[in-house]
Amino acid sequence: MRPELCKRRNSSGQESGENSTECFKPLGGHQEADIDPRAERLAVRRADWIIIPITFLYSFLSHLDRSNLGNARVAGLQESLAITDHQFSIALTVTFVPYIAAELPVNLLLKKVGANIMIPLLVTIWGLVTTLQGFVYNYKGLLAARFFLGAVEGGLYPATVLYVSNAYKRKEVQSRIALFSSAAALSGALSGVFAYWLIQLDGACNIPGWGWIFIIEGIFTTICGMMGFFLFPRSLAESRFLTPEQKRIMTLRMKQDGPVGAESSEDNFSWYQVWCAIKSPHVLLAIGALFMVGSNLYGLAYFEPSIVKTFGYSARMTQLVSVPPFAIGFVAMLSSAYFSDRYEARGVTAVTMGSIAFAGYLMFLLSESNSCRYFSLFLSTAGIYSASPTMYAWLANNSAPHYRKATAIALGPVFANTGGILSTWLFPSSEQPRYQTATIVNLCFSAGIVLLCSVNLSGCGIATTRNRHNKRKCPTSSPKRGSHRLQFSTTKSGSDWATDISTSVTLINYNTWYSIHSHPLSSRNILSFYFYFFCILFSVILLDVFFIFLRMFCCVCVSPT
Repeated sequence: MRPELCKRRNSSGQESGENSTECFKPLGGHQEADIDPRAERLAVRRADWIIIPITFLYSFLSHLDRSNLGNARVAGLQESLAITDHQFSIALTVTFVPYIAAELPVNLLLKKVGANIMIPLLVTIWGLVTTLQGFVYNYKGLLAARFFLGAVEGGLYPATVLYVSNAYKRKEVQSRIALFSSAAALSGALSGVFAYWLIQLDGACNIPGWGWIFIIEGIFTTICGMMGFFLFPRSLAESRFLTPEQKRIMTLRMKQDGPVGAESSEDNFSWYQVWCAIKSPHVLLAIGALFMVGSNLYGLAYFEPSIVKTFGYSARMTQLVSVPPFAIGFVAMLSSAYFSDRYEARGVTAVTMGSIAFAGYLMFLLSESNSCRYFSLFLSTAGIYSASPTMYAWLANNSAPHYRKATAIALGPVFANTGGILSTWLFPSSEQPRYQTATIVNLCFSAGIVLLCSVNLSGCGIATTRNRHNKRKCPTSSPKRGSHRLQFSTTKSGSDWATDISTSVTLINYNTWYSIHSHPLSSRNILSFYFYFFCILFSVILLDVFFIFLRMFCCVCVSPT
């Protein structure tokens, strides 16, 4: 089929979307020559300094203000408000319901309203809600505060992922997502430190220590949200901090990496695009894995301090001892993202990190030693926190045009936070100190993450193999080393779409090593060897760091008080 016919079909909205079958335009040599590599690196670096710091800060505040309820519980919130374990779980659940409901609408409205308004507005409002949460004096007030916190905070993460995925090439996305997502692990590490100092204000102005946790952190969030109205750009093409040449470079490189017809279809909302994202097998498998990731991740975020407290530490010491596992999760998330982008292998990264989390939960379940159980928290935190950005990058890489991508990205946190609802009911105080039910569920979910990602990886590999066999049906200019820039055509036969696809730089799309070099089989073996080598090396380094932390806290383990 001719290239112009391929473009016309995409513009009309009739696309084959089951396995990321976007139509990628062939680029002429003159178009690539317009971008100087050195100028492109400088432009990307400048864009990083514009986007990453503020998205990291907002993600940090989001997780801090959402999970500080666990620190407040340790500091005496549950006793002060005279609420039961069941009521505390309801308070956590109430946060997730509006949180989930807000995610898809915010993503669909982001392009219309503008990220420069939508994102800072959400941060400012939830900062005010967090501040007021510190003044609640009964259970009903806590429920109201948590409900409104979830309603305004829910759209931040999917909107940020969508914004970043529209600003960078597909092979650059995960490292950026991991940079601001790693704020979750960092907030888990620092929330204990903040709580340790803030609860010392207990009684000041007749406000309990747990109330000061909400008030101080909420005021800081509000100030940061208001600053975002002046700093957050609507898009890189409209940023005040880029030169005109850098704006041109960032726009052109996205067009080179994007699908044919994107310019016309991105501006048109269609429920058909929403439906295409919902029914895509790749999306269904990914959001199933994200449900399990969310359950495990929120279980650690909310209840890790409670787990550590069962080792015999005082309330103040618990806040400090809960920091190291999240610090390791922070390092693991960034390291795994680097290798995932470097080797463009989303599926293998997700499977590897899910396996590490499985090992951690298994150790916690079988061990009788508090030291070993504490060590297991490092493994489970590193694995789960690293799997999350991998899955979101996989979703973003495989979805186009804009509203299909917006829907796919929003469905990820919808199911992840649904898993978070489940996690709030898995850690009753009556099951201390083993939390056997929660541990078994999280162990099974870790195995499920590995299974679903393996199925997704296999399916994508099969699709890529099929596409390579079909590439002769839509020949174009010879591909350069590292990519196959080939057209595809779509035809409808009966009730099924018959697709003839060959994609451009689809290594990430299908998580395959087939199209890296001109000799795919040998390069696949070599690259897989190096990737697994680095994974093993990273695991060994991680274990060394674990033992260093264990030695640092051995005196605390001997004398908990």
